[in-house]
Amino acid sequence: MKNPEIFNLDLPNQEIRILISKGLNSTFVKEIENKKEHVPYNDAEPHILWAIKDAENDLKFHENRLQILRERSAFLTLMKMNDWEEFDVSDYTPLAPGQERWFSFIGTEKEYNELINKIENDKN
Repeated sequence: MKNPEIFNLDLPNQEIRILISKGLNSTFVKEIENKKEHVPYNDAEPHILWAIKDAENDLKFHENRLQILRERSAFLTLMKMNDWEEFDVSDYTPLAPGQERWFSFIGTEKEYNELINKIENDKN
C-alpha cells in the first residue's frame, strides 16, 4: 500500500481524516518555511530605521507563526472531538511517485492496528 492509499480506506468520516492529515502536513511545511527576513545593518542610514524594519520583520514572522499554530490547533481539536490520534505509517507505506512527504494515519489505535495488519497481510 502506497502512502496516499491510506486515504482510500472505508472508515467513517474519511473526508475529515484526510483534511486533518493533509492539514497537519501543511502546517508542518508552513512552519519550516516561515523565516524571519534578515535586514542587513547599513551604516549609511540611521540605526532607528534599521530597528523599525527589523521589528516589522519580527511581527510578520510571529503573525505567520500564530496563524500556523491556530490552524494546527483546529486540526488537533477535530482529532480530540473524534477520539482520534495521529499515527506515523512511514515505515509501512512507501511514497507514491511524485509524492514528497508522508501523510499520517488519523484514527483510533484499533483502526491503526487494523491498517497495519492489512498492510502486512497484503505483503504476503
